[in-house]
Amino acid sequence: MPGTHLFAPALMEKPTAAHYIAVSPRKFDQLIEQKRVTPYRLDGKRVFKREELDALVANLPEW
Repeated sequence: MPGTHLFAPALMEKPTAAHYIAVSPRKFDQLIEQKRVTPYRLDGKRVFKREELDALVANLPEW
């Protein structure tokens, strides 16, 4: 795991974001390519918003 947090940060780099939504980094790359996840730039880093990751998870179809 990239880091241990007692809370989910508002912005996450890819390894943490992938872990947060329980997918592999490769699957996370696919979500970016499919435009299901949007990267943002902060001080030269590519980060992802927790609120958008939460929305992705909340809108997953049932099995």
